[in-house]
Amino acid sequence: MQYVQNSWYVAGWAREFDRSLTRITMLEQDIVVYRSEAGEAIALEDRCPHKLLPLSKGKLIGDTVQCGYHGLTFDCSGACVRVPGQDNIPDTAKVHSFPVFERHDIVWIWMGDPEKADTSKVFNLPQFTDPNWAAHQGDALYLKSNYINVADNLC
Repeated sequence: MQYVQNSWYVAGWAREFDRSLTRITMLEQDIVVYRSEAGEAIALEDRCPHKLLPLSKGKLIGDTVQCGYHGLTFDCSGACVRVPGQDNIPDTAKVHSFPVFERHDIVWIWMGDPEKADTSKVFNLPQFTDPNWAAHQGDALYLKSNYINVADNLC
């Protein structure tokens, strides 16, 4: 299936991501999302390069994610920073890191070339911060339907 790659996509409401490892699937890619100790949303490929175990099944240690299989540990950029039992970290021991941006209590993930991620392109609805308006943050709707039907209904 082909998707628009160089675009921002909604990962979820900001309140949905905390100091736990949360797995989401976007454009058929599994992503683990969590918050750093400073509160920044982090999004990494949810697949350890060693045995392909989802990192979301691992453990959050400070700002790093430790794989639950052999303990390889990855930082917020996706770089492996620890391999138990050895000092040498292979160059291939890394996972893809996705650019993340938050606006209006929404977490957005850039699903494309990180060099092209432009936060000025993130959808902006000024009413979200206008005191004369009230924004409602409802739960996700799971529908067995083409996304165009949902978008048409919301418009």
